[in-house]
Formats: sequence, structure tokens, C-alpha cells
Amino acid sequence: MKREIELTVEINIEEIAKGSESRRDAFSLLNKRLRKERQGLEREFKSKFEEIRSDYKLALESAL
Repeated sequence: MKREIELTVEINIEEIAKGSESRRDAFSLLNKRLRKERQGLEREFKSKFEEIRSDYKLALESAL
């Protein structure tokens, strides 16, 4: 039995570049967005992992 978890990160670089006053400001904003994305991915991964754990437990229970 194999299950895959797919996670996607999407950040609009053009929006960051246009909305920033300087190079430093742009990289700072990018880092903030990436941290926010990471937090969302961690929550999403945990949720999906628990679904998979439940599926594996049910499959094992059926096999026993």
C-alpha cells in the first residue's frame, strides 16, 4: 500500500517585486511569505498524514 502527499507552494514574485521599495524590502517580504507558506504546509501535511494513518490502520485491521 502506497500513499503520496502532495504539497504546493505558490508565491507571486512579480507582486513582491512591484510592491517593494528596495531589494532588501523585497527579500524581507519574500521571507515572510515563505514562512507563512511553511506554516500552512505543516498544518496541511499533519492533516493529510493523519488521514493516511487512519487508512493504514483500517487496512491492517482488515488484513488481520
